[in-house]
Formats: sequence, C-alpha cells, structure tokens
Amino acid sequence: LSGLTSNTAYEIYLRADCNGDTSPWVSTTFNTPCVTFTAPYSQDFENAGAIPDCWSMSGAEPWLFVNSGGGHIGNAGTIGNSTTSGGYFAVVDDSAAHSTGTTLESPFIDTSSLTTPALSFYLLSNNEGYSNVSFSVDVYDGAAWNTGFYTSNSNTSDWEEVTVNLSSLTITGPIQVRFVVDEDNGDDFYDDVAIDDIRIDEAPACIAPSNLSATVTSTTEATVSWTAGDSETDWEYVVQASGTGEPTGAGTATTTNPLSLSGLTSNTAYEIYLRADCGDDYSGWVSTTFTIGPACGDTVTHCYTSGVYKIFDSSVDNAGDYITVTINAGDTESGYDGLVIFDSLDSSGNALYNIDGDHSGQVVTSTTGLISVWINGDASWNCTDGSGGPYTPLEMVISCAPDTEAPVITLVGDNPLELNNGDVYTDPGATVTDNIEDNLNVVVGGDTVDTSVDGSYTVTYDVSDSAGNAAAQ
Repeated sequence: LSGLTSNTAYEIYLRADCNGDTSPWVSTTFNTPCVTFTAPYSQDFENAGAIPDCWSMSGAEPWLFVNSGGGHIGNAGTIGNSTTSGGYFAVVDDSAAHSTGTTLESPFIDTSSLTTPALSFYLLSNNEGYSNVSFSVDVYDGAAWNTGFYTSNSNTSDWEEVTVNLSSLTITGPIQVRFVVDEDNGDDFYDDVAIDDIRIDEAPACIAPSNLSATVTSTTEATVSWTAGDSETDWEYVVQASGTGEPTGAGTATTTNPLSLSGLTSNTAYEIYLRADCGDDYSGWVSTTFTIGPACGDTVTHCYTSGVYKIFDSSVDNAGDYITVTINAGDTESGYDGLVIFDSLDSSGNALYNIDGDHSGQVVTSTTGLISVWINGDASWNCTDGSGGPYTPLEMVISCAPDTEAPVITLVGDNPLELNNGDVYTDPGATVTDNIEDNLNVVVGGDTVDTSVDGSYTVTYDVSDSAGNAAAQ
C-alpha cells in the first residue's frame, strides 16, 4: 500500500472472489507511523489540552496539558512570569499516590542540518519550602538512549529557560527526547513540575548555566553551585529578596563555582539570578530560591498545613548557650494535629514538647543549642479549616542566652537528723529544681554514717546543670 497518510489509523477489509461468488469480509487495523520531523523543531503544547500528535507518554500517571496555574504549579498556584507561547503547558501533579518514571516522549527529529544541536525548554519547579521531585531528560542519539543527559531537583523562581548542548553526543540518526518525573520526595506534594516551548535548534552563542542550587549553611550564609552551560568560566549573579524578578541590569562578576554568600539576613526568603559571561555576549538569566532560617531574636508566624513537616529549625550563635522558643499565640486541631519541638535540627533528638490544641504561653528550652519545630498532623485539616477551625496562626519567638541560674537543692526530712546509737540510718535524700532542666542527678557525699559510733556526721548533696551551674551544697 502506498499513498497513505502518516500518523493515521487505518482499517483494511479483504474478501475472496470465487468466480462470481465472494466470501465474507475479514479485516484488521494498523497505524502509520509519524514522519520524522526536521530541525529546527518546536512544540508549544497549544493543542487545546490534548497531547500533541506524534508525542507519547507512559508511566503510572499522565502528564497533564493545562493553560493556567492552580494547585502547586509555581508558588501555590501563582506563576510570576510566562513562557514565549504563554498558553498551554505540560505538567506532572506531585500528589499521592507518588509515581516514578512519568514520561513524555517526542517524535523522531532529524538534526543533520544543525552544526551544534541543542535542546531548549522552559522549566517550572517550585517546592514551596518543602522538597523537590527529580526531573530528568533522556536523549536518543539514533542508536541508544542517553539516560539522565540533563537532571534537576532544585527550585526555579518561576519559568526558567533551560538549554542543553547536544553536541557531545554521537548522533547517528534522528533523535528523540523524553522528559521524566520521579516523585521521590517522600510525603511532600508541593512540587508540580511543568515544561513548555520545547525546541531542537542551533545552540546559542552563549548557553545559560543549569542545575543552579543553593544550600543554606548558617543564619547568614549560603553556598550556591551550578553546571556551566558550555566551557565558560565567568558569570554574573544577583541576590535579592524573593519575588523581585529578573534583573534589568548587570550583576556581580564571579569566577568561583561553588560560590559562598555571606551577610544574609535570617528569617528571609531570597532568590539568586545567574548568567554566563561569554566574553562578547551574555546568556539568559537562570534562577533559584532559598530561605535563610530564623535565628536568635527572630519571630516566626506560621499557619500550619496538613501532614507531618518541619516549620523551622534554629541554633545558637554562641556555643554553650541555650535556645528557647516562646509561643505567644497559636493552636492546632485538638486531638489530631500536634506541635512537636525537638532538641535537634531534625526529629532524631529528644521531644521537648508534643501537644495538640492551644499552645499559647508555652516556653520550651533546648539545652543542646539546637531546636526544631514540627507539625504532626493527620493530613486532613489545617490552620484554615477542620473541626473547630479556623485556628490562630502560631507566633513563636526565638531567644538565646547562657544559663546562669544554678539548680536549687531541697533536703527531705529533718536537718539536723538525730538518731540513737544502734538505729538504722536511711538517707532521707534531697530534691532538686532547675529553671530549665528536669531529672538532674544529685550526688551524695560527705561522711559515712555509722550509728554504732556516737558522733556528728555531715552528709552533702551536690548537683550541677548542663551549663555547669552548681547548686549550693
């Protein structure tokens, strides 16, 4: 058969001609494959919410094709910029049940006319302060798939254009690309990953860096790293308050990767923009966001959401200090959603506080110099709804100070204690109270009491807290 149309479903019927008599019809169906597209090639997903022709998807859940935010696309459904096409885009919903290998695959594309082939696309991934899913791009080079040719599991501030140079591949025929999302971020569900405006074209003269990520290292510092777009060794960066948007002027020059940032402000959300300096040209800006956690003296206000998650962690500036969280206001759903405070930066330490309901007036001190505050919710209600809601947002003040107050020893029984010769002596003991710590151990010392020998005996009681403050003996 010839003259058929590509990417079309056909059926064929056949019957026998027996010299004037014919048999019943028999039939089968077949699909003609898509033609191989020729670069430059583009796909903007403007297909009224349907998967484009000649594209395919696989995995336990589908890619969705939508033309607006909502849910957790961008920052809780808000997208601060747009792609070139500005309409429909492809997205994977980061909701339970989590799946891996959610794949969107292109048709075959002939790149033989390109001198330096490159893949470019817009990427949107915002974890809203939780954790990212894993996103990757595989490339078929005409003979085999190159898995993980591009990978990312870090935030983009909004839509960010990514360019991937394909010239390192040995391309032996028409290529394909496939976009893969692995929802490997535990119970989190905040990172709906979206892509748009896919192009296979000549690489630009100056390719933007990729895999930009920031790691907070203290309450005033962070470390930023990235992958060079090509062979460049010079970049410019701008650090600013989150939500400021793409810079309109020059940035600060650097040749250092990773880059250390200092002088940041605690309890503040930031965005960093980075671009390559290729000598006679600049790449486009790429960006990511990060948040410096609260420090001593900061106030944290939080309207809790569902599930189990950390609100914040903090540590002292001076070794040996204690750190205290004072809850001025706030409640969680009684019987279901608890507030938990640990003496560690994660949940591996001692639980100093674990209560649901009203938390106003609670003061919790960690003697380790580390503290973290968590919500232990039942995943159904949150601060704005639920039985008895809405609930008052939590207002928590962090303070740090050395402990200079000594424990107090209180003797049990008479002092002096009088016994007759031959009586049985039982140490009446002592109790201890401290402004911060419970269960301090009292050390008993002094004389050994022998009631068979007349005389005066002195028994001592000593105790010190973790800061080294000794009680009066």
